[in-house]
Order: sequence, then structure tokens, then C-alpha cells
Amino acid sequence: MAGRSARTRRWVGRIAAAAVAATGAGGIASSAEGYVAGNGAAASDFATGFEFSADRRVGPVGVAFDRSGQLYVSALAHLYRFGPDGGRAADARVSVAPAGRALTGLTFGADGRLYAARLTGQTMGDVVELDPANGAVRRIVAAGIPCPVGLATHPLTGALYVSTVACGDDVRRIEDPGSIVPRTSVVLSGLAVDGLTFAPDGTLYLAHEPDAGGATISALGPNGSRRALASVPNADGVALGVPEPAGSAIPFLVVNRTDGVVTKVDLRDATHPQTDLVVGGSRGDLIAVGADGCLYATQTDRVLKVTNADGSCRLVPSGGGGPGGGSGVGWGDGQGAAPDVPVPALEGGLIPTAVSATSTARGCSPKRAIKVSLRFKGRKLRRASVSVAGRHVRTVKGRALQRPLKLRRLPNRAFTVKVRAKTRGGRSYVRSTRYSACGRTVLKRGKPRPLRRG
Repeated sequence: MAGRSARTRRWVGRIAAAAVAATGAGGIASSAEGYVAGNGAAASDFATGFEFSADRRVGPVGVAFDRSGQLYVSALAHLYRFGPDGGRAADARVSVAPAGRALTGLTFGADGRLYAARLTGQTMGDVVELDPANGAVRRIVAAGIPCPVGLATHPLTGALYVSTVACGDDVRRIEDPGSIVPRTSVVLSGLAVDGLTFAPDGTLYLAHEPDAGGATISALGPNGSRRALASVPNADGVALGVPEPAGSAIPFLVVNRTDGVVTKVDLRDATHPQTDLVVGGSRGDLIAVGADGCLYATQTDRVLKVTNADGSCRLVPSGGGGPGGGSGVGWGDGQGAAPDVPVPALEGGLIPTAVSATSTARGCSPKRAIKVSLRFKGRKLRRASVSVAGRHVRTVKGRALQRPLKLRRLPNRAFTVKVRAKTRGGRSYVRSTRYSACGRTVLKRGKPRPLRRG
């Protein structure tokens, strides 16, 4: 673990130094790629020609799709934008000037704004909002963040989550990033986390340095508990397979690694077997999934598009080789299948990482409801007053206090339900519970606290 932390700190220094050097020289280095895809996967160049550090380690890092399907890439201190056919970085740069010392993770918020993690010094940084048209920093969202790298948007609350790798060894949540004063808090500490991605239910999947048990991939539940999933060497970016049927557990992960390998982890088997989909590549950092269900993985000087062997990303292929850049065959599936008829690597596809305009923007279904308990353990109540997001909605007395109160017309962003109760003896108590948008998840379960008399 100590060795990995030292390497991570050296990486932070390299990316910052390389960004400064590249900005001054304006040159683009070249790198020969010898990657090969197999086990039911095909890989091809999507975006090429990025500037990278002199030791051929760090180039493009952050990748994020907007709602129209354009891919934004951060490489050193600049921002790039690609259409559905990709292209060369020299033709896709939108930055008029460097955006600080170096850019790392990218994500589009539920509000449609482009957010970026950024290094402002050797080990310190921030999260900023960028102008997608020219890469300029519009405003600082959260300052004083050590070594920010991974960045993801919660699909239910719209909060931003940022990882801090080795300098901070934590994951931080930035609530209401579009507000004047966003609130920042630590949701996980003591672990050097890199890549982040969310499942639809708000479970956060993490790529990190080895924990005490050697795991490098974990899931962080809505209640804050972490569950170790797998030990994938040099894990960096992580993507999730589409659950089948909808609403079931995540079937598999795909992990981008810093040693030039892209690995699939099957979560349906208790042993979580691993299969390499791409080998022989260069340094991989963060990854994104498009609306097409395909994987877009960063390398030293390019972004790869990884698909099933026949070039599809959602349909089960009938066999045959894949498109250029990788063979699409070779190695077999490890279960006796012929090498030229591989099992589809991405199966039914991957969960897109772009946050759509869901309930956080549209409003909640009128059928959506939550049940709020009006009981305060060990206390006999006279009445209880309930408010949602600061608005009084109901006062309950008598026997109705024994039954949960059903609330509808819920806010389409994270909100707090407060229950103010008065006992028969005249004492007052309050309980505040925080919910995600439309009440889909309890973010912080409240505990009763007494209020002063009067």
C-alpha cells in the first residue's frame, strides 16, 4: 500500500509538471500502440494525438458525455470535445487557454453544467465549473481539495462526488453544486480512491488502492457502508454492466488499468472471476460509457472505444472478428467456446455515465410517496407537526400518531423532512431526515433531539 501511495503521489507531480511543460512547448508527442482485444471484445482508436508527459505515462484523464452524445476529454491542462466519430485531438481542442495547472476528472451535472476536478498546485486542487464552449473556468465550486481526480454525479440527488487519491485518501460529496455556496462533506475516508461511477440506485462504485484485504474495487451503499468486491491490479477507471432484468444487481464491471489492460469482473459468480478484454495498451486512467452502451477508455495518448467483437455494444453478437484496432478474437472465453465465436464481452451493454434530465429536473411521479414515522420511542406524544423542505404539510394528533404518515408531491431534488413533536408532559422534540430527490433514498436518518422550552 505504501508503494502504491508513493507512485500515486509521483503521478500527481508528473501530471502537473507535464501540463506546464506541454503548455509552454505546444508540442505533441507520439506513442505507438500495440493493444489487442479478445475474449469477445474489440477495440479501436476513437480519439488520438493527445499531449502527454515525457515518460509516456499521463495524457488524457477525464472523460464525460453530454446529453447530446458529445465526448469531452481532459488532457493535461486542456479540454477537448469529440463528435460520434471521434478524431484527432489537434482538431478537437476547445480550450483557448490552459484551465489552471492540470485538469483531471470530468462530469456533467444534473443541471447540464460541465464540472471538472483540477490541480492548482503540486498537491492541492479544487472542483470548478467549465464553459463547454471554450474550456474557461466559470467559477470555483469547492476549493481546498487535496489531489482531486475522480468526479461523478449522483443520479438521484445531483450531488458531485470527488476522489482525492493519495493526498487526501477520501471521497467528498458536494451538495447543490449549482448553488452559491455548495456544501462539502467527507463520505469515505482512509482509502485512496481513484475512479468513481454510480449505479442507478445511487450505489457508488470505486477503484482504489488495495485495502487491508487486498481489494481494489468496492461499492459504497447509500448508507455509507463499503463492500469490497474484487482485487484488480492497477485499477483506475470503472464502468458497470446493465442489469438484466432492470432493477436487478449489477452483473459485471469493466475496469481500466494503468498497466495497459482492460479487465471484466463477473459479479454473478461468488468468486468474481476476471477476464482481460484488452491487453498491450498504455496507461489507462478514467473511463466513460456512451448512450450507445460502449466503453470509452483513456490511454497514454488516446481514447479507445471498446465494444463486443462484432462492433455492437448492446446486441448479442453472432460471432466473427471486430473492427480495426484490435482483433476482436483470440484467447476464447475460458469455457470451451471456439476462439472465433467469443462470448460478447459487454453482453447487454454498459450503463451510460451521462446523467440524464431525470427526476432531479423534471419533477417526481405523483405516485411516488414516502412513509414518515410519527413515533418518538419511549415518549407519549400529544401532537406532531411535519414539514418538507421547510414547508409545513401536516399536523397530526391523537390515534393518528400511531400510524406512519404518507407524503406525496415530493421535491425533485434532495430534501429534509422535519417532525416536531410535543409530549403530553409539555416537552418538545425534533427529528430531521434527509432524502434524495423524490424520496428514493434516505441520505441521513434523523435522531430525536430535545428543543428548549418556549
